[in-house]
Amino acid sequence: MKTTLYFLVALMAFGLGACNKFKTDATTGREFLLRQGPKTQYFGPGVTQFSGEKGMSFDISDPFMSLETGDTIVGNPEFWLIEYKDKKDMMFSGVPTISNNQIIATGGAFKLTARINGELVRPEHVDFFVPNPTNNPQMEAFFANSDSTSFWNLDPWGFIYPLFGVGWNPDTVLNGIGQSGYQGYVNPIADYFFSNGSMSINCDYFPSWGIPLTDISVRPSAEVALTPIQNDVSLLFDSLEVYMPGQWNSLNSGYSFTNVPTGYNVTCLAVGVDNNQELYFGMLDFEIEENGVYTFQMDPITEEELEDILDGL
Repeated sequence: MKTTLYFLVALMAFGLGACNKFKTDATTGREFLLRQGPKTQYFGPGVTQFSGEKGMSFDISDPFMSLETGDTIVGNPEFWLIEYKDKKDMMFSGVPTISNNQIIATGGAFKLTARINGELVRPEHVDFFVPNPTNNPQMEAFFANSDSTSFWNLDPWGFIYPLFGVGWNPDTVLNGIGQSGYQGYVNPIADYFFSNGSMSINCDYFPSWGIPLTDISVRPSAEVALTPIQNDVSLLFDSLEVYMPGQWNSLNSGYSFTNVPTGYNVTCLAVGVDNNQELYFGMLDFEIEENGVYTFQMDPITEEELEDILDGL
């Protein structure tokens, strides 16, 4: 009798352990992804030349103007920086590489916030450097837009210049430690360059001019019902630094991606958290076909397993 009771208790404990191993303290797939993304870095007070962990550097000049009143504010500025090195950083942060409903390929981006005495301010001038080993004369400067259908606006003045030739072109202008990348400046900085109190700049180009575009639908499924709020579906292009978020479409019970160029190989991944805070994940590689519909299964997964998969993307 004791043996049977012990076996039942052990079996129950194993079942609880198997169930608990998929638990997460995130409440949605988007929240889980955000935790994997680049962190906010702080510089200040009074520091106006600095470099981020991913090599982006800044030289910022006064005067500083209040974003609320437009008045000049004197004091020691403080800066908060988020660097987006590539499409994975953009995916983790939920920042799509989309401009006017067209995909753009990123060469690096950042979000910069400035305050003096706690008040949001804009500087008069910002020089910036975004490291990237690839020379691409198509690169242009885009500014963040709160309009989710566009997100990025093309800078009409084009304050960005591509640099290239690490180690083999001594005449090329590089940064102070010999990195090649994209150097730009903004001067003077107008209020419309700021979205929600921060200035975000993305070095991008349009890669799909002249390529047929289509709309596709992705339908991930799981053994439990995951609502669009609980689930996050992303599209990463294999050969381009492009991230697109899926938009839930109740008409076809799937996640829609619009104006995607045909013929590209992509990876679609879904991360969800159910009502019991169990973590689910699914992934599918495919080539974009005209009006394609794609399905794949989402299964329970541990946080550690999912982090390893995301690291390997």
